Order: sequence, then C-alpha cells, then structure tokens
Amino acid sequence: MLYSFFNGKWMQISKLQSQRKSLSTPEEPTALDILLITIQDILSYHKRSHQRLSPGLYLGYLKLCSSVDQIKVLVTQKLPNILCHVKIRENNNISKEEWEWVQKLSGSESMESVDHTSDCPMQLFFYELQMAVKALLKQINTPLHQARNFRLYTQEVLEMGHNVSFLLLLPASDDVCTAPGQNNPYTPHSGFLNLPLQMFELGIVACFT
Repeated sequence: MLYSFFNGKWMQISKLQSQRKSLSTPEEPTALDILLITIQDILSYHKRSHQRLSPGLYLGYLKLCSSVDQIKVLVTQKLPNILCHVKIRENNNISKEEWEWVQKLSGSESMESVDHTSDCPMQLFFYELQMAVKALLKQINTPLHQARNFRLYTQEVLEMGHNVSFLLLLPASDDVCTAPGQNNPYTPHSGFLNLPLQMFELGIVACFT
C-alpha cells in the first residue's frame, strides 16, 4: 500500500497502478513508472527474504561473483536471504566429537580415507553429511566428480540464531569467487540469482534477529 503524506489517505497499489497514466515513453520511463512496474517484484522479494528456516543443522554453499563495483552471492529465488542449502538434521548442535571428526575429514585427502565403519560412532553423522553434500551438489547442478576439490569450512560452525546452524561447503580456493571475465565452472539450474552482498547481509539480519 502507498501512503500519501499530503492527504493522509492509504491507497491500494493495484488501484494506483490502474489509475496512473504514464507521461513517459517506453524508451525513457520515469522513476515512478519503473517503481510501479517493479513494485510487485519488490514486495514478493521482501516477503520471501523474511522467511525463516526451521531449527536444525544445515549445509550451505558459498559461491561469490565479483564485478568492478560489487560482490554478489549465489542464492535461490525462493529464499534470497539464505545461502543455497540443504538440511542435514533436526538437531542444530554439533558435539565436540563430531566437530573433531569434521576437522579430521577436511584434512584428509578423501572421504574414503576416514574411518566410518559400522563400529564408528560417527557413522550416522557421516551418512547425514554425505547425503546432504550429494543433495546440495544436485541442487547447484554440479556432478560429484566435478566437486572433488570442494571443501568444508572448519574454522567454526555458523550459528545463525533461532536454533539454526550452518556448515559451509566451499568450491576449490580459486573458484570461491568468480572474477570479471572468468567463466563460472558451476552453473546452477534456473531459480537462482546472484544477489549483491549488501542486500544479502540485510536479509540475513532481518531473518535471524
């Protein structure tokens, strides 16, 4: 809805759009014309960016893209305030033993070199993480063989608030941020967008505070 400071009345946006007679040309629309054309998209984005995740532990994918004047973050159109992600489990906490195991896993050459046999207490966590990685790679349209150099971020578990925690999956070091003129080796399906970092940060704050 639109508020007029001159007469103190509220007006439905749809009514304003129908009554507005543009004085500009299609080639040179006025600022008001552009606002009215895009207002529904703006409202839709605002609504989606305030959705919260249900409590749990998630695996997020961090992929950046830089240009001359800004850095953008890969997100989904459905949840533009959160990194591309999949849920690992309902419990958002990671035990000391699990965290030590994750760090050991990240330091190994491959998952196969880490003990995850049937008598290993980390077997369930390994399975949950393995399934999450596969689901996330499918979501971002990256075959498993192309993700051999992907890494888990092991400096910390990101605690987002509202009992939501994140582990981060990172591309190879040289591919975390795609520079201008550089081809992006990981092309997601439709339904994704590269959101300016400032807008993404505002969405995070709005969602988890």
